Amino acid sequence: MRYSLILLLSCVPFLSLIGGCAVEDCEPEADTYCDEGVSYWVDSCGDIGLKKEDCLYGCLALLDDHSDCDPWECRTSNECMDLYGGDWFCDLTVHICKKETCAPQCTGWCCGADGCGGTCPDDCPVGWDCNMSTCQCEDLSGCTTHDDCGPNDICVNAGCEAAYGREFWFTVETADVSQYDQNGAAWDVGGGMPDPRICFYLNQSSVPISPTGAEFCTSTVDDTFTATYNEEFRDSIFASDAWLVVAFDEDLTDWEYIEHYEFDPISMDLLKGGGFVFEGDYLTQLVVTIDPVE
Repeated sequence: MRYSLILLLSCVPFLSLIGGCAVEDCEPEADTYCDEGVSYWVDSCGDIGLKKEDCLYGCLALLDDHSDCDPWECRTSNECMDLYGGDWFCDLTVHICKKETCAPQCTGWCCGADGCGGTCPDDCPVGWDCNMSTCQCEDLSGCTTHDDCGPNDICVNAGCEAAYGREFWFTVETADVSQYDQNGAAWDVGGGMPDPRICFYLNQSSVPISPTGAEFCTSTVDDTFTATYNEEFRDSIFASDAWLVVAFDEDLTDWEYIEHYEFDPISMDLLKGGGFVFEGDYLTQLVVTIDPVE
């Protein structure tokens, strides 16, 4: 506590009367002092008094040794990144550290990842449905062709459904064979015509040499360059499957290879197009339709 020397000397003759000297009047709470995150009141005489407050953002040193709590948490984004991490920034309008917010990327999508660790909401309008394979809203009023549906869907019973993972009808309509085999000779002994048969295989490591192991084979049409079958079979089509179509000439004792074609997988273009027409050197034309089982 500070005392006034002049006052002390002037009151010596009166000590016996008043029993001491009057203390200098000090204005309380005239200033502040901050230390280790705590602000204290300081009177006009320079004495530290009671605690003013705990500082939320630490102490801020000002001029002439005056200090108080820092009213700002940050002045630059680097301060926030040092405190909390790289995805924080300093909001200079309030000088408070804030975490960067992620804006979901869901425009045009009704499912799937939103880019912020969440999932896009199904916000399709009334009368529409979210196609979970394409994440696109689709009109439930129906479809008339496969092209009315999404890129991985087909039209079944006036509704769009996922193409892969469902059953289809394969119909082998016709097959045309060249006049001569790979060696330039007639297909059968004595200049005879071929006896073509068409077989379908799944996930083969090599081209089969006989109908053994096939998913389906047509009947054999004897002695013709142009075979008409119109025979069908039913099977599931998956995006992970490779199909092999092989044409054989059935001889008396063995099977003579004509030509083959591979689909790995059977593409959406073929499914939406309703089948394929294969044209080769020896199997000059093969017509197969593919239609969904309803």
